[in-house]
Amino acid sequence: MPSTVRLTLYSSETLHTDTATPTLQTIVDKVKAGKYKANIFKNFSFEELPLAQTMMEANQAAGKLVVTI
Repeated sequence: MPSTVRLTLYSSETLHTDTATPTLQTIVDKVKAGKYKANIFKNFSFEELPLAQTMMEANQAAGKLVVTI
């Protein structure tokens, strides 16, 4: 699979806190432990926002584009 392709799942089922909260907490715990890492391609300043938009629309990034305000 090319590095720019991501698998995404969307479910319209209703979530209930009794099942969703423990699942979300597991994800938060793993993020905190460093088991999940963001694939950041480039950081932009807010002034560089037009450049980030252009790069995103041209599909030139092999990861996330971050704009810092």
